[in-house]
Amino acid sequence: MRKVLFLIVAVLLAACSTTPEQRAQRLVTDYIKSTANDPSSVQDVEVSFVRLKKEMDIKGNWLKRHYTVVEWREKNVYGALVNQSVVVKFDEEVTEIICFNCFGS
Repeated sequence: MRKVLFLIVAVLLAACSTTPEQRAQRLVTDYIKSTANDPSSVQDVEVSFVRLKKEMDIKGNWLKRHYTVVEWREKNVYGALVNQSVVVKFDEEVTEIICFNCFGS
């Protein structure tokens, strides 16, 4: 029982020690592969930077959001490799994508 509890605590600590860039890379790669025409063709997913920005919601509350520029290559519907580039917005802890291809909005 103690070994199981120790293992659970170790996994949780390891998950919490990742940087925002690493979490963004994982989230974006998973999202791109799940929406690509040919998921096996996705190449060179690169998260350029993760920037923290404050913005106000409709109710007047200040929110912290992370923005990043993502570039990758994938096959389009015709089978040709094309370069893609988008702006992605994440929540404060970089645990979910709020907006994909949002260009700063």
